[in-house]
Amino acid sequence: MSDCVGIVPKLSTREPISSEIESSLELERVLRLCGCFETSEQIALRESVINELEIIAQIWSRNLALSKGMSPEQAKTAVPILCTFGSYRLGVNTPDADV
Repeated sequence: MSDCVGIVPKLSTREPISSEIESSLELERVLRLCGCFETSEQIALRESVINELEIIAQIWSRNLALSKGMSPEQAKTAVPILCTFGSYRLGVNTPDADV
């Protein structure tokens, strides 16, 4: 089962035919018209918010570590990691999706 990427085998291993490629392009065109893709500005804003959340979490973690009696050097090592998941992590989120 070396050809298996997920938990089920691939449906097909052949290259797409021209009509399938055309259908995919048409689907993408319709999805763009419907506003299903984020603009570069929306992507930048979302990334900025995620970065701000990470900074807030780091400050909170450092303050918590210090309040629990850790030295400043030890508190610097208590760094939280902000992990995204779901549709955002997969890169298939819509403009109005949460993170």
